[in-house]
Amino acid sequence: MGVVERRFRWEEIKRLTSGFGSSSVISEGQFSTVYLARFPHDGSVGAIKIYRHNGRLSQAFQEELRIVRRLSHPNVVRFIGYCDEGEKGVLVFEHVPNGTLHDHLHNQSSHPTPLPWRLRTRIAYSVACALQHLHHRDVAHGCISSSHVLLDPRLEPKLCDFRSADATYARAVAHLHFVTGPIGYVDPHSYLCVGGVTPMSDVYSFGVLVLELLTGQEVEEEHEMMPATLAEEMVEDKEKAVAMVDGRLEGEFDSKEVLAMVLIVGKCLLMYPRERPSMMEILGLIETLVPSATVFE
Repeated sequence: MGVVERRFRWEEIKRLTSGFGSSSVISEGQFSTVYLARFPHDGSVGAIKIYRHNGRLSQAFQEELRIVRRLSHPNVVRFIGYCDEGEKGVLVFEHVPNGTLHDHLHNQSSHPTPLPWRLRTRIAYSVACALQHLHHRDVAHGCISSSHVLLDPRLEPKLCDFRSADATYARAVAHLHFVTGPIGYVDPHSYLCVGGVTPMSDVYSFGVLVLELLTGQEVEEEHEMMPATLAEEMVEDKEKAVAMVDGRLEGEFDSKEVLAMVLIVGKCLLMYPRERPSMMEILGLIETLVPSATVFE
C-alpha cells in the first residue's frame, strides 16, 4: 500500500523553510539540503529535502520520489509530499527529532547515555524489518549506515535517505560519486563487480551496521581491518567476540545473544552475495536466536 501524499507549491516550501534561512538547515549532503519546517495548520514539524539544481540530480529526485511514495512502514521515515514546480526537486518527510543512530552510538547526541543491549538488538531487528519491506517492493536502500537510521523520541529507528537499485538512479549519480556513505559499509562485490546496489548489498551493509551496534566502534573511512575480516575472527573466537562488545555496556548484555548476533553478521558479510541470507531469513534468525530483539516495551 502506498501513502497519502500532498503536492506543495514552491512558495509554500519557501515559507515553510523561512526563506531557506541557514537557521532552518538540519543537514547538508552531496546532492541536497534538508530544512526544518513547521506546518502552520497544526503546528507539526517536518523535514524538507531540496535537491540541488542539476539535470542529472533531477533524475535522482524523480527516482527517490518514485521509491518513497511506494513505502509505508513504521520503521521508514514517513513521506508527506513533494514539490516539482518548474525544475524544482523537493521531498517533504516527517521530522524525526532524536538524531541518528550514529549520534547515539558515538556520544554525539544530546543524551549521551550508552544504548542498552536490549535496545541495540531491537534496533537491529526493526531495521531488518524495514529493509525486508523495501526488498519486498523491489527497492534496495543502497546507503545503509548508522547516519541513515533516525531515532524517534521512543528510540524507535526509521530509515531515511534512499538510494535505489534502479539503473536510473545509478546513472544519475555515477558521474558524481558511487560511494555515498562511509566506505566501510559498502559491499566490495557490488562496488567492484556489479557497479550498483542490490538487496544483497543492503544485507552486507546491514551486517556492518549490526557490527557497529555490537562493538560501538565507528565505521571509519579507512579501517585497519575490514568488517568481514573482523566478523570472521569473532565467529571463530567466542571469547574475542564477547570481549569486543562495547565496553560502555559494562558487561550488561547476554553473551548467548552476542554470539548469535555475531553469527548473523558473519553470514551477512560473506564475500559472494549468493551466499548471504535474505532479509527475510535474517529476520527469522533474529527472532529465533535473539529473544530480546522482539521485546517492545
